[in-house]
Amino acid sequence: MTAVMTPYRRGRAGRRVRPFATLLLLGWCGLTGAALALLPPQFYVMLALPVFIGVGLILWLLPDVDGVAEPAMATLFVSFIVANCLWPNYIALDLPGLPWINP
Repeated sequence: MTAVMTPYRRGRAGRRVRPFATLLLLGWCGLTGAALALLPPQFYVMLALPVFIGVGLILWLLPDVDGVAEPAMATLFVSFIVANCLWPNYIALDLPGLPWINP
C-alpha cells in the first residue's frame, strides 16, 4: 500500500503555502461578500462563475467508466421520487429554537 501512496505524501512545501492560501481564500471571500452587498442582483451571476468553472473542472476530471450502474440509479431515483411525494418541499418541521427542517 505504501508503494502506491508514496507520490501522494505531503511535502514541506505545503506547510509554507497553507497560510498564504488561507489568506487568499479569506480575501476572496471578503471580496465576494462585499460585491454581494454592494452590487445589484443582476450581477450575482458573475459571482457564481468561479463555482461553475470549478464544477466544470470536477466533471471534466472524473474518471471514465465502462458503464453506469443502472439498477442502483433506478432504485435511487424511485426512492427520491417517493420521498418527495411523502414529504414535499413546502412542508417543514418547526421545532422551537431551530430553523425549519425540510428535505
